[in-house]
Amino acid sequence: MDCRKKRILLVDDESFTLHTLRRMLMEFRHEWDVQEQSDPFAALEMLKTEPFDAAVVDVMMPGLNGLDLLKELQADPLGSRVQVIILTGLEDQDLKRPALDLGATDLLNKPIERENLIARLRNAIRIKDYADELLQANEDLQVQLIQSQKVELVGVLSAGVVHDLKNIMSIIGGYSYILSTLAADNQEILDPLSKIKDAVSNASKVMLQILSFSKPEQASREQTNLSELIEHNMPLFKPLLTKGVKVHWLKPERDLIISGVEGQLTQVLMNLIINAGQAMEHRGELMVEAGEARLDDGQIERLRLHSERDYAVISITDTGPGMDEETAANIFQPHFTTKGAKGVFGLGLMVVKWIVENNQGAIEVDSQIGRGTTFRLYFPIEQMQV
Repeated sequence: MDCRKKRILLVDDESFTLHTLRRMLMEFRHEWDVQEQSDPFAALEMLKTEPFDAAVVDVMMPGLNGLDLLKELQADPLGSRVQVIILTGLEDQDLKRPALDLGATDLLNKPIERENLIARLRNAIRIKDYADELLQANEDLQVQLIQSQKVELVGVLSAGVVHDLKNIMSIIGGYSYILSTLAADNQEILDPLSKIKDAVSNASKVMLQILSFSKPEQASREQTNLSELIEHNMPLFKPLLTKGVKVHWLKPERDLIISGVEGQLTQVLMNLIINAGQAMEHRGELMVEAGEARLDDGQIERLRLHSERDYAVISITDTGPGMDEETAANIFQPHFTTKGAKGVFGLGLMVVKWIVENNQGAIEVDSQIGRGTTFRLYFPIEQMQV
């Protein structure tokens, strides 16, 4: 939430009018920073170089009238964001349409009524806030588009690298087999060769997962064994963390079958695990746990789920510094981040939330300063296998 004072510039060549306008706005001095300027050229320069939210501009001024000032503002990157209210007299009726065509936010007739002035300014400031939010959202979307293009490129490159590595692994595996045949009676050689074969096998599994992950997929949901999905991808998740992070994986007592897009669920888990590693500054303990829960009406309403039933629950807990209540309440907002530009990675928690909800689930966060953070994902169980 923007708590700064809103900046308003009053522009009129008559000092009496400026004094009257300022007096009308005195009671808002704690929330509005009201400045005045009788020189339209100086006012134009201020609006083009300083971040004002709104301006009240007289339409008839010598040297540079309100319409010309408005036209100059619309051609300036910063000035065009100012919401301009044009002051007109009864004799200026023919100027109203041109003012609106040039981008004026509103018109205000003289003589000025205090309540009317305040209402028009409140509306102009509200429009400015909405415009700023849209601009920020657009900038964020552009950043996400660039990031998604980078991720797509990484997927293409990784597919090529994995293909080359598969060939290398095949050669290593082939020569290991030949050596094990030649040294069939030498256990001292066979033991190390056995470890090489195991390493090749594990590397091949990881490469197949990377290839599967990088392929484009149709976003169609199908029945997925949640515990198998997590266990299958653990070899892919662990290399994303440093050696200073110890990972614990607690399997459920029985299989949990949900309906979801496997690739999307994998992306969500990967993002949360990477975030946890970064939150712990690459040193600590990470616990990934899957289980089941029967949610009551209150929990269903709080999580905005659809019905009271059995849910599969994935918990991802880190031993990082944790978050205060305000931060935890805002982490799913579109352009909220606790990290600098160097820490930005992956989908972002806003998109994580969207994916979870698109797979009929819900996500919540539980965090306290000094006690770490837990993300819980809830998905309706389709069928339970003993």
